[in-house]
Amino acid sequence: MVEPTNQGPYPLVAYRYQVKVGGSEFFCSEVSNIAVEWEKIEYEHGMSHTKDGNRIYYHGKSSLVEITLQRAIMATDLDLYKWLAEKREDKRDMTVALVDDDGKPEYTWNIIGAMPTKLSAPSFTASGSDVAIESIDLTARKVEIK
Repeated sequence: MVEPTNQGPYPLVAYRYQVKVGGSEFFCSEVSNIAVEWEKIEYEHGMSHTKDGNRIYYHGKSSLVEITLQRAIMATDLDLYKWLAEKREDKRDMTVALVDDDGKPEYTWNIIGAMPTKLSAPSFTASGSDVAIESIDLTARKVEIK
């Protein structure tokens, strides 16, 4: 690993991150699919003198954000299951932050109004010794990056 120096910027590593859901830390082995997409609106009229003819493009509304979390099943961590069993409709804000060596957030994705849409159990096999990893799919209203 390349050690950062005070001589300039360096890229952040993707394995040093922190996830919080509803203010509580949530230990995940992987976070994926944080993406925002906008509808492209094309407008064409006869009065335009643009390079590509009479077309003008605008951003439309953004789509819902789909997020996947993977995490090891912990015997004492029941908060997720309480959320799924009791208040599945409750939307919670969450953050995913890339952190520095001291755990201080460098970049943060604030995910607004997340709600669970799918829970996948781990694969079970008697011949393996892998950690039991479950997958949680969430849908959210929007993402803000700080």
